[in-house]
Amino acid sequence: QEETSSNQDLILSDEDDDVKIKSFSKSWFYMKKRNFKNSVFKSLKNLKMFLKDPITRLSLIIYCTFSFVVIGFDEVYPLWCATPDYLGGLDFSLNQIGISLSVV
Repeated sequence: QEETSSNQDLILSDEDDDVKIKSFSKSWFYMKKRNFKNSVFKSLKNLKMFLKDPITRLSLIIYCTFSFVVIGFDEVYPLWCATPDYLGGLDFSLNQIGISLSVV
């Protein structure tokens, strides 16, 4: 009987520890969540202030446009090279596509 009561005590203490760990992790999570929300709101406020500058907006627009064109070229060019002649492509082999990409 002593073994069972000590085992039950161990089980109870394990559950108590689990409850303590869960309550600690829950409070830690809510604290982190609150800090995250505050930091996000600060960042958005700073971003709004930053985007009010016309030079910054123009720079971002130019950068986004240029990036869009470059990424589009990087994605479409190999497809155009691999497309057969009768469909309007260049009909390159894989080696020729690799060489042309290294040159471009």
